[in-house]
Amino acid sequence: MWNAGCTEQWMPTAAMVATNVVIAIMTALIKQALNQGMNRLVLITFRQMVATVFLVLIAYFKERKRRPKFTAEIFVYMFLSGVLGPVLLQYTLFVGLDYTTATFAATFSHMPPVVTFLISLAFR
Repeated sequence: MWNAGCTEQWMPTAAMVATNVVIAIMTALIKQALNQGMNRLVLITFRQMVATVFLVLIAYFKERKRRPKFTAEIFVYMFLSGVLGPVLLQYTLFVGLDYTTATFAATFSHMPPVVTFLISLAFR
């Protein structure tokens, strides 16, 4: 029988496995959409719009009493972060998907932590 300690112990592992399964399915669906001729920039725009809607709702209800004033400087930082961060990452992922398989892309998307670990071993 399951006990509370066992459930708490395996919950992070189950969450990590579920997240990886969702990422693999999404990568396969994106590869399929790109193979059928969907424009990369349109796909990135849709993904960013969906993410924005969800994050705005969460931020509004969770942090509406604690947020700072929305200044031009904050807007510029957020804009640059949005353009250079996820958009550039997604665009390079989608270009890579055009030349490889979804399995390869899903596998190599997990390489940054491995490389970071190897660099930390090399430099102690």
